[in-house]
Amino acid sequence: MDEVVQVSAKLVIKNPEGTFAVPTYFIPVGSPAYEAAQKMFRRIKWKKPPTRKDAINNRFNAFSSLLWAVTVDEDWKTYTDLNKSSYDIRKWPINYDAMSQTVKALKDMGWLIGVGKRTKNRQLRYVAPPKSPMRKMSPFKVSELRWSPPDVQIRLGTTELSKAPLNVELMANPKWKSWISRHLIPVMADLNNKLDVHSFTLFPFGKEDDWVQIKYYRIYTNLPQSDGTPWLTHGRIYPKTFMLPTKRKGWRQMTLIDGKPTVEA
Repeated sequence: MDEVVQVSAKLVIKNPEGTFAVPTYFIPVGSPAYEAAQKMFRRIKWKKPPTRKDAINNRFNAFSSLLWAVTVDEDWKTYTDLNKSSYDIRKWPINYDAMSQTVKALKDMGWLIGVGKRTKNRQLRYVAPPKSPMRKMSPFKVSELRWSPPDVQIRLGTTELSKAPLNVELMANPKWKSWISRHLIPVMADLNNKLDVHSFTLFPFGKEDDWVQIKYYRIYTNLPQSDGTPWLTHGRIYPKTFMLPTKRKGWRQMTLIDGKPTVEA
């Protein structure tokens, strides 16, 4: 059974090059858009039709995410994660086979066509052409499957690391993947476990959050040495499951830990 964690998806990455079809979004049974999406989904011609129930569900979820992105984008453009290594690292709930096969089927039928050029660290964009049935669908809300990004991430960049692209090829490399699992992930797990035994009260917008679970993740950047050997630097931690209040109007100073006022050093 699909696990819903929010009724209306909040992550909408929109830009002139398309809207990101997040591999966590799906249309739940009972949604006003469910039957119309299912009817359209049944028209898809697959090179190898899925037979297992989970495979059918995964492809419908992939189609739902792509359909949602097309309908909310002003130019009917979308893109998604089509890097297998990325799925290995991010562990998206909608798997790589489902998303890649769905995109291929929609391309083969002409429901989506490629636009622009793919450059380094950038996925190919697609547009639903004027006669695509996907354009006939009115914008709708989606739900989100439970998912959490990796606790340790290596990114390509030196500034604003939280916005830099993930270095999935390095993280998926067997040698580095093993090293990260042994030396970096346990440290973050230990930190988050220690935070679990305390209660936090945050005021990100001046009002108390109803429920807060404090979890952090750590981002490193790779600055290769002269011989190309990976060299990890920075290693800053960022909020993963919460929003840290700003200092504006003293909101951060209102933070409580175990019900007691805090002082920022």
